[in-house]
Amino acid sequence: MSTEPNWKLVSDCHGFAQLEGPWRELETKWQGGTPFQSYAWCRHWLSHRGKRYAPYILVSNDQTLIAPFAMTIIGGTRVLRLIGMGDSDYLGLVTTMPSAEAWAAVIKELHGRKAEWHLLHLHSIKQKDVVLSALGRYKGISVIERDYEKCPYLVICGTWEGYLGQRKKVKYESRRWAKRVNELGPVKVDSISPPLSPDMLGEMTDVERDSWKWNHGAAALKPGEQAEFICAMLQDPQMSARVWCLRADAKLIAFAVVFEDKDSWYYYLPSFRSSYHNAGAYLLSCIVEEAFRLGCRSVDLLQGDHGYKSLWTDQAVGVAEILACNSLWGRLLLLGYIARWRASQSVTVRRFRDTFGKVGDRRPVPQVEKMVVSSVLVGLAGFLR
Repeated sequence: MSTEPNWKLVSDCHGFAQLEGPWRELETKWQGGTPFQSYAWCRHWLSHRGKRYAPYILVSNDQTLIAPFAMTIIGGTRVLRLIGMGDSDYLGLVTTMPSAEAWAAVIKELHGRKAEWHLLHLHSIKQKDVVLSALGRYKGISVIERDYEKCPYLVICGTWEGYLGQRKKVKYESRRWAKRVNELGPVKVDSISPPLSPDMLGEMTDVERDSWKWNHGAAALKPGEQAEFICAMLQDPQMSARVWCLRADAKLIAFAVVFEDKDSWYYYLPSFRSSYHNAGAYLLSCIVEEAFRLGCRSVDLLQGDHGYKSLWTDQAVGVAEILACNSLWGRLLLLGYIARWRASQSVTVRRFRDTFGKVGDRRPVPQVEKMVVSSVLVGLAGFLR
């Protein structure tokens, strides 16, 4: 029988830096971890995207479990979130323990520290049932949850040729994409690992500037916090990633940022110039073909309800959003989230948000917080009515 861990709380940047050694050691043998829980990812997120956050990291005494939370203040309410909120497709714990055991220990410790926080906001969580089970053991904690998004993924098994034999439409389309792209001139596909040069990052920004994303609020490299975060991450040699590049006549026409762990790839940030319609699809086909060649276990297409993903796979994993509160202030904020969730089901509201808020497939964290504060007022009005 496992013993209950004792905990240390890390609440400053100096303490966070001292966790680098044990954190990176856990990355070599963790259970269920992804690049979005890596030390490099979390460090850059805190530096560039977490400026309104303070570390609130729980570390077990034997350093086999790190709960990478950070705290922010919304309308006077202390909110705990996992580091990476808004930019990570999967969020979770850094541990070698089974997820049920790890979450049970973390929630128990947070319950013991309930005077230090008002609202626990867990986003993009794969282990929904495990977390809900852990939270359900404690009276006085109000919990709401929703299925937030689906993440399609390909299981890489057999050969590329065998896969094409099973998915005839991919076989047909990949030939058409190759034909169209090769009509553009000499074509080259390669990949670059961090650190990327400033010139390369500049080329990637030019591609996004020429893409549909730039004017629709979804361009990750448009100047701002998100671009600073991504550029810092791609200039870190310890970040396990590759940038796949498609060039025609030596001009970069498409790229995709793909994160890697021991046996899986994560298709995070693709972009292509609008005048080269088949470039993005062709580059993805090259990435998947290479995954088969190298014996990768899976290619995860991550969050986003984009139609092209259904062409590649019928499999998907769901992620959830879970909120738990233990105080009056937390319950008032819960009302705001409930109002926002209901509004998100309205097609009209979504169109208004996307048009005037310029909200893309990776919503910047500050916009989320502004929307929640507004939603609190809406929810409170409805509650009082």
